[in-house]
Amino acid sequence: MTPFELETLDHRVITVTADQTITPKYKLPIAQEGMPILKQDPLATLKKDKEKGTLWVLFDIQFPTYLSEDKKQKLKAILKDCLLYTSPSPRDRTRSRMPSSACKKKKKKK
Repeated sequence: MTPFELETLDHRVITVTADQTITPKYKLPIAQEGMPILKQDPLATLKKDKEKGTLWVLFDIQFPTYLSEDKKQKLKAILKDCLLYTSPSPRDRTRSRMPSSACKKKKKKK
C-alpha cells in the first residue's frame, strides 16, 4: 500500500503504511501514537517521554456509484493482471466466487 500522512492531535505528522488490503470500515492500530497514558505520577503531564496508547485509524471507503466509460477502461487496464478472489459468503456455501478464468479446469476421468 502507498504510505500516507496524517496529523495527530498534538500537530505532529506521521507516515502510515498498512500491511494488508484496506477494506471499508477497516481499523488500523498504530501503537504509541494515541492519547497519553497518565499514571499516578503528578508530574506525568510535564514529562516529555510520556507513555502513549494506541491510535486507531478508521477507514471510511466510499465507492463511486457511477463510472464513465473512459474511467471503466482505465480501471480495466490497471487491473488486467490482477487475480481477484473473494471467499464464499456464508449464504453461498456451495461455490466460490473466484472468477472462472482464475480456476484450473479439472480433467474428466474416462
